[in-house]
Amino acid sequence: MKKIFRFILLLAAVNMIGRYSQQEVSLPTLSQAVDFAVTAVKEIREVLLPYYTI
Repeated sequence: MKKIFRFILLLAAVNMIGRYSQQEVSLPTLSQAVDFAVTAVKEIREVLLPYYTI
């Protein structure tokens, strides 16, 4: 269950980075992309936390 949950979080983070980089004219640097992925995963985790126990 943990592996599936982590995989979903990873896919969501990659998807959000893709959307973010498409909206920006210049591609974000790697550090910005990593920061964005971390915040995205934290937000998704807070939303899904009541439904799944990690």
